[in-house]
Amino acid sequence: GLLASFANMLRFLQERGDLPQPNGLADVAGLNSFLKNQCVPAGAGSTLCDGFLVPAGSDEQIVNPWRIPGFVRGAADVEVGRADEETLRDWLAQGSPVLVGLRMSVGEVPAGMHYVVATGVAANGGIPSFDPGEYFGRNSINSLVGDFEAGGRVWNGKMVTVLRLVARAAATTGFFVRAGAAYQMDGTRGGCAQVLNWLDRTAARADVAEARPLTMAGCDGSSDQYQMTVPEGGTDVQLTTLAAQAALQTVTQSGPGALRISGRPAWTLSPQVLEVAAGGGAVNAANGGPDLAPGSLASIEGSGFVTPGAEVTAEVDGTAASVVSAGPFRLNVALPPGLAAGPQVIRIQSALGSVEVPVELKLVAPAIFEEANGAAVVLNADGQRNAPDRPARRTQQLTIHATGLGAASPAGAPAEPVNVRIGEQEVRGTVTAVAQLPGVYQVRIVVPAETAPGLAVPLSLRQGPVVSKVVQIALD
Repeated sequence: GLLASFANMLRFLQERGDLPQPNGLADVAGLNSFLKNQCVPAGAGSTLCDGFLVPAGSDEQIVNPWRIPGFVRGAADVEVGRADEETLRDWLAQGSPVLVGLRMSVGEVPAGMHYVVATGVAANGGIPSFDPGEYFGRNSINSLVGDFEAGGRVWNGKMVTVLRLVARAAATTGFFVRAGAAYQMDGTRGGCAQVLNWLDRTAARADVAEARPLTMAGCDGSSDQYQMTVPEGGTDVQLTTLAAQAALQTVTQSGPGALRISGRPAWTLSPQVLEVAAGGGAVNAANGGPDLAPGSLASIEGSGFVTPGAEVTAEVDGTAASVVSAGPFRLNVALPPGLAAGPQVIRIQSALGSVEVPVELKLVAPAIFEEANGAAVVLNADGQRNAPDRPARRTQQLTIHATGLGAASPAGAPAEPVNVRIGEQEVRGTVTAVAQLPGVYQVRIVVPAETAPGLAVPLSLRQGPVVSKVVQIALD
């Protein structure tokens, strides 16, 4: 069914003129022959033949989606979308046939995968599908999702993959990974969008046997490093590069843990380690600036901060520092507010090792939180985020999210008062700590009535002679 589905999708795009025909018009026999003989150079005179993949402990051959573009000499690329009906309808409306992978179960037993091609949207809103094998005798996606009866059994279908072929050059700088267990893939510049949470066999009406996970991910290689997190382990992990000269590497992951994928374009698998990024250090989490103070929320880039069974902790000068958030490649740590200004060292520890990050603390280093696009994290009186289409109003409250306000008084407020400059006006701010987010403060003011309105009104914080980076807000 999977082979025939890919063949039909290719042929549709070829007949429409979107894809070339170097191997003729696609059909089941022709695509099967191509994939059986799909071998790529692998160095030292060897070749790698993986048009079909055989899961460990199985004799079933499963089409390798990342070798399908070779049938049209790399003129097609695989695109995996969210496995929901909205994505399916959007892609169908754009004129693409869409492969739908369904995880089939009988009771609590995962029985295998079923693959069909969604072909359009019917007048009644249903989504007709082409089922090459007619295994379940049903002709729409809607009739395959949820519980239904076939072959004397009650089946349950869950849509887990929505995939299409697009007419663009296939990625050649990335890789694909497969494992017999579920895993998560993260990257320094975003993870792998093309993740297939499949099972290692196709569902058969006459033979219900428990299927095992077969998880595959295709990554375009845009990140410098990836972390593959395997929550359970007990699986072989295979990585194959997509370069003209391919390389295959297999690693056995015996238990929960994480693997590092690095070395673009000759990607390799290795155990993940805890380390700080080369040339990196601690920066202000609000805006990425270099200035930090006691109580600041600091952000540190590196790797291995989050792995199964490896809790990460931090301390400075013998005092525990709160880990506010942790991802595979970034750690946000609230520096203790009672630290002294001057040189300090943040010590980070986990089961993967320990690292030290030197910092130079200032008395105060006020910073307003910013989004990735530079928009300030400032709330209007109604609690909504300030934006050009949601301006604040004069004489009403404005709440500014900030960090780096220095040592705190016994009551928890900054020892150094905080003033807010908005436009040409300056007013004293009322400061409260955010209980759930150590190192983060809310600075509240009432916008002076005489402040000039505008869509880019400058806003900054001042503590004594130290002024924060200026951001912009909208004011009505």
